[in-house]
Amino acid sequence: GSVLRSGVAAAGKTTAKAGAGAQRAGTKPSTAGPRVQPGATLRVPLSVENPSDAPMRALSPRVRAVRRGSAEASDVIAPDTVRFTPGLFDVAPRDFEKLSVYVPVPADAPEGLYEVVLALGDQEPDLPMTFTVLPARPA
Repeated sequence: GSVLRSGVAAAGKTTAKAGAGAQRAGTKPSTAGPRVQPGATLRVPLSVENPSDAPMRALSPRVRAVRRGSAEASDVIAPDTVRFTPGLFDVAPRDFEKLSVYVPVPADAPEGLYEVVLALGDQEPDLPMTFTVLPARPA
């Protein structure tokens, strides 16, 4: 199987920012993973690692589900609007490839914790990616 690693914490000038450590003592965290404003496109750089001796061929990333909390949220963020670059790729043995995920967040998206469940092909395992939609800025 492949190993998916997020590069968000190292990403400099993207719409995603690492926010998992921003927590007040004694309070429950209300954000997780990268954060994005409503109306912006979240960009999450990932690394797909192949720890095996065999090549991983024709990986084709796709969205299996979009959730907000434990509820289905494909009515808020349509799975077919999420884009991947590259859309099809191979990973050589004991190597890795970069994969960018672009999630357009509608301007009217409710704030909160979201999860996009990705897979690198039909027979590949689920790979959850969490992010937080921040409160809308006042007009």
